Amino acid sequence: MAEFQTIEIMKPLTDFLKTCPFLDKYHVSMANIDTQKFSTDDEERSALEFTGSTQTDRTTYVNGDVSVVRQANFHLLLKRLSGDNEYRTETSEFLHNFERWIDWCEAYGLTPNFGDDPITEKMWADNGVYIDEWEDARDVNLYMIQLHILYTENFKEE
Repeated sequence: MAEFQTIEIMKPLTDFLKTCPFLDKYHVSMANIDTQKFSTDDEERSALEFTGSTQTDRTTYVNGDVSVVRQANFHLLLKRLSGDNEYRTETSEFLHNFERWIDWCEAYGLTPNFGDDPITEKMWADNGVYIDEWEDARDVNLYMIQLHILYTENFKEE
C-alpha cells in the first residue's frame, strides 16, 4: 500500500494572490496576509480561509487505480486601507477585475497547481462583496471573495 502524502495549499495560494498587479490601485493591502483567521494582535489584516472541499467525481478503473476530482473552496478577505474614501463604482470595478484576473491567470497557466493533472485543473473567483466596518472595527473595511479550485488526484494500485 502506498504511503499517504500531504500537500501544501495555503502558502502557494497566498503567494500567488500577492502577485495581483492592481491591489494598490484599489487601496488593498496583502502585505501581512494571514491564513485561517485574523491575528489576535492585528485585526486589520487580509486573510485566506479554507472553507472546505467536496468530491465532484470519482472513477475506479479495472486495474484498481482511482481518480478523484475535488473542489476546494476558500474565502479571501482583503483589507481595504482605512481612511480611503469608498466609492461603489471603484468597489464594483475591483471585485469584477479581481475575478477576471483569476480567470486570466488560470487561462495562461499562472495559477498554482494542487492536483495531478494541470491541464484539467481550474481556478475561479466569484461572489465578491464589500464589507464595511468588519466585526465592530470601524476602520476596517474588507472585500470578501470566494475562490474555488477544481483539481484531480490519481491514486495508483501498487
